[in-house]
Amino acid sequence: MLSSVCRNIVHALILVTLACAPALILAEFGATAYYFIKEGTYRLPRSRIAAERNTYVEVATPTGCSYMDSVLVHPYLAHAQSPLGPCGAPYTNSKSLIGKEYPDRPIPKTGIILVTGGSVAAQFVWDNRKTPSPLEAILNAEFTGPQYERFIVLNGAHGAWKQPNQYILFGLYADVLAGVITLDGFNEHYMIGASKRFEAPANNFFQVIEQQDPRAASVFAEIALKMDADLYRFTARHTLFHFSNFAYLIVDALRGGLRSFASTGGKTKYVNLGSRVRQAYDKMFAFQTRMSEEERIVWSLQQYEKYIRLMNAGAESLGIKRLFLLQPTPASGKPLTDREKPFAQATNWSHYKRMSDDLLSLKSRFGIPVYSLLDVFDDVHEDIYRDHIHVNNLGDQIMARRIADLIETTWGWPRHRTAASKAALTPSNRQGATQ
Repeated sequence: MLSSVCRNIVHALILVTLACAPALILAEFGATAYYFIKEGTYRLPRSRIAAERNTYVEVATPTGCSYMDSVLVHPYLAHAQSPLGPCGAPYTNSKSLIGKEYPDRPIPKTGIILVTGGSVAAQFVWDNRKTPSPLEAILNAEFTGPQYERFIVLNGAHGAWKQPNQYILFGLYADVLAGVITLDGFNEHYMIGASKRFEAPANNFFQVIEQQDPRAASVFAEIALKMDADLYRFTARHTLFHFSNFAYLIVDALRGGLRSFASTGGKTKYVNLGSRVRQAYDKMFAFQTRMSEEERIVWSLQQYEKYIRLMNAGAESLGIKRLFLLQPTPASGKPLTDREKPFAQATNWSHYKRMSDDLLSLKSRFGIPVYSLLDVFDDVHEDIYRDHIHVNNLGDQIMARRIADLIETTWGWPRHRTAASKAALTPSNRQGATQ
């Protein structure tokens, strides 16, 4: 009797499976066609998941908290990370910046170098209180002498920062600096030709405003954003969503709905007040002059130029050395590994190339030391990129070596090369530098 019941159950399951299989196959074909039309090419969902990954946020997230739980509004820099509270970021200092404390006065015989930019620059220096960053290690090994007996590299960067964050931070702490280096370009290139002013802050700023201003959001909006992040992590962990466009489409639609809900604030009685708060910020950075797309591109490039020129002029007047460096992206020449190839899709290469060409012309037009690092990984066949822009330890070491060479030639600082620096990073000794 029991065996007969089991046999009937098995037969029923087979029939249900056979009935559902055509519908699932049709749904898979439909989802694949949808993404093919939308993206103009065929891609497995895993490439979309990989392209969305942000290793900076993963590293910068305090244990047991979300990244935004540690972010606070900064009075001058839009947003930073607090070291205080249960979700405080342990790698930040009293200034809510990463790594070593900022001195209030120059330190005798000490060359203090500020590296500023977005998350790539932040990870390039990272928390250097116990272990020096690659650039700081090179400076202390090869550039010490009568003028500077030691060097300190300050981390003046943060996730999603772009100009004018660098310009403002430089103004705040210029009085203690021997040199300033910007390592940027990626966050800025998204503003080339945008429909709002170049200076509009990143979404991080608006999210923290929504968390801290009860007029701008409710608890429901915060829950929606956390659910969106949880769903992304769920898809990243489960193989089904890496290969099935239909499964990915379901989660993609859910996440889109959550983000849309959060963008409205998820409010009830505060909806009008919250709308006015967000609208006020939108109005701050809206264009008041009608411009074509080409005119907006030219205008935004001029804004980027403006902040570099202002930083350069300020540094020159104070006797501070400077370098303005355009960061590499996966779309800029490196022979990409199979794992790295999806990351190139996050760069608008036509805008990035035009932006880099324009900024490099500042050297010939005004004598400003602008240099490109777009070719820094051209002969590197190993993995470098951890996601759409952030690099591993090997990438940081290669960039540090190039920057040290520019410091030597551009700033004219005497250098005594070590055996390690003469050997450079060859394929045979690179493996130990990866992470």
